[in-house]
Amino acid sequence: MTPDEDLRVRRVLCFFLDHEPFIFMPLRNTRLLSQRDSTFADVYNDVQIEHSELCRCGGVLEEVRISPRRLSDLEGKALRRPFAASDIAVDMHDEVIPALARYADGDNRQSIVFALTPPSPATYLVGDTGSSSDEAAALARPPVRRIPLQWITDSVCRPQNVNPRLPSPTDHSFLSLREHRRIFIDKSAYIPLLHLQRKVCVIRRPSGYGRSVLLSLAAELHDVISPTARESIWSRIIAESDGHKDIGWYTFVPNINVVLHMDMACLDVTTTSTLEQSITNMLYDAVTRFLNKYRDLLQLSDSEMSFALASNDATDLLLRATIKAQRRTDRTTYLCIDNYTAPFEKNVDTASEDWSSCTSILDRRLYEPIMYVIRSGNIVGGVLVGTSALDDHGMTVATYSRPLNDAKLNYAYCDPPPLVPFTGKLSRIAKDMTGDPRMQSAVGMTREEVIDLANACLRPSQLPRVLTLLEKLPSKSFVSWEWDAVNTYGSADVVEMLRGLQSEDTDS
Repeated sequence: MTPDEDLRVRRVLCFFLDHEPFIFMPLRNTRLLSQRDSTFADVYNDVQIEHSELCRCGGVLEEVRISPRRLSDLEGKALRRPFAASDIAVDMHDEVIPALARYADGDNRQSIVFALTPPSPATYLVGDTGSSSDEAAALARPPVRRIPLQWITDSVCRPQNVNPRLPSPTDHSFLSLREHRRIFIDKSAYIPLLHLQRKVCVIRRPSGYGRSVLLSLAAELHDVISPTARESIWSRIIAESDGHKDIGWYTFVPNINVVLHMDMACLDVTTTSTLEQSITNMLYDAVTRFLNKYRDLLQLSDSEMSFALASNDATDLLLRATIKAQRRTDRTTYLCIDNYTAPFEKNVDTASEDWSSCTSILDRRLYEPIMYVIRSGNIVGGVLVGTSALDDHGMTVATYSRPLNDAKLNYAYCDPPPLVPFTGKLSRIAKDMTGDPRMQSAVGMTREEVIDLANACLRPSQLPRVLTLLEKLPSKSFVSWEWDAVNTYGSADVVEMLRGLQSEDTDS
């Protein structure tokens, strides 16, 4: 494949015309990269595999065309029938690469559009309710009730035809925001940056910034059976975030993984034995929830469930669970860990005595098994979130900072120290994105986002009051270089401020 052909293939997207849910696939994820003479029928077979796992509409292929439209342009009526006048009909048995070259536009931006015969009204998304050993029944779930979304600005999103409601203190996850019909700041465009092959991304932020919401958003964007899978929120944001989408040679595609979630806030650090036992219990509970959640998708029998949970060894437990997903559905696991700094927060008063032993136990009982399973390829990567309150602690600086003359620092590329705080041996495959300039606005709210949110839920006469209160609200930057710095506010502080203004308006 020539460089021009390779570039063209890597930019092409495949999608279905007038289809709900909206399903798309980058052409590079089909067999075309390995089989240069693939036809449109071959490519359709690959896209159809993805389609059949998410939808049971029974649609039959009717026509295929090459379109100069980009995915980010495909909104509203542009997605509906009939084809656009600029779309060019091709034969299903034509080879893809010559056809794309024949109808190439100036910037090599093309799409392949498959039109199915009108599907039946009952279109189903995969869910995690119910049980069946039959594959078709397991995939054909009742449709999840959707609340259409509307972007008020580039950052503010709200449910359509619903009065804007600010998040409450109990909304700690993205699904909670959706289910309770909250207005929210959309952070979807940052999630592809948290998808690095065989690495874990680490983000630390203060309490009240919304780091758990970001973690749950990452989980929903990766989860193949997420209730929001393939909704327009994902395809819109991912398509428009070109700068965030490609990580090296790997492309982020939403909702194709299974997700393993842990919360380290439950760990008991009272003694060495209680910490060891609580790690074992946390891991066992996480794997149990994982297998129960995906049991129908993985077609697990009772005996297979029992075998997967029979081991007391952490590595074996993780391998048995993730290998099932890999072998049964060819899906890798994405790891989400909340409050990863919690064991050290609980020992902050005795840091000099206890942090070292705590790290050693975490390495042996948790981090080394995770690292082994990631390197085996069963866990594709993941994200860890925790507090940044300990970053300036004396033990943190002494343990995780390297001297300026350390030969391991790469001066040519200004690489940060390779040790990631509180990750122990997991530092070997961890990328600390706490101070990454690209991630500054991923957690918390910028001044512009606060003003956009205020515009959406307050009266115009209250906006000067917002600006006055905003000056008194604490904010923080997380990057080292001032010219890159963006101050962000804690989401909880902002919501409390706006709720107070709403109450004042009601009282008056």
